[in-house]
This record gives sequence, structure tokens and C-alpha cells, in this order.
Amino acid sequence: ENSKLSIRDQIGLLADYVGAGKGPTGEAKEPQNTEKMNVPITAPLLMPGAAVVGLGNSRIQLILPPDFGLSDVPSPLDPNLRIVEIPEHVCAIQNIVQKENLEKQL
Repeated sequence: ENSKLSIRDQIGLLADYVGAGKGPTGEAKEPQNTEKMNVPITAPLLMPGAAVVGLGNSRIQLILPPDFGLSDVPSPLDPNLRIVEIPEHVCAIQNIVQKENLEKQL
């Protein structure tokens, strides 16, 4: 299923959810999840086109640390986000995007 949101908007929603979002004047926003907690994430951030089970052609996916169980994950406040468990599998990273280059790629 495809997201109707732009890549930039998807990244913004994920940043807001995990507690890394910024307001219009650059101020930190409260995490947009039911627990109002900062949610730890790990690399990589999977981008559209990645050959990953459960990742659609136009969705961004983040990965939570392995010690963060599904029952520990707070629910997102935005209905465009959902928490899904993907079975453990092995994958390879093709490219790592550096933060300073992300804007160029959007």
C-alpha cells in the first residue's frame, strides 16, 4: 500500500513520533505518542524502494532496538503511523545517507 504523504512529511511524522520533531521556530516538540516518551530508534531508516518485507514502495520505516518489545512501544497519535512487527530476518544496507546530505535527496 502506498503512502499519500511526501517523503519529507513521512520523515516529519516519524521525527514527531519519536520525540525528535521541531516546531515552526525550531523549538523541540513533545513526542507525538500516547506515552509522551522519547522512543529510541536504530539505524537504518528504511526508505522507499528498499527490498524489505513489509515495506511498501512509498513508505519510510524505522527500526526499534531489539530490547524494545512490541508491548513497550507507545501508540502513535497520528493515524498515518502504525506499529507493525516484522519477523526477524537478515538484510544488507546498500547506502547510508548522511544527515547533511538528506536535504539534497528530498
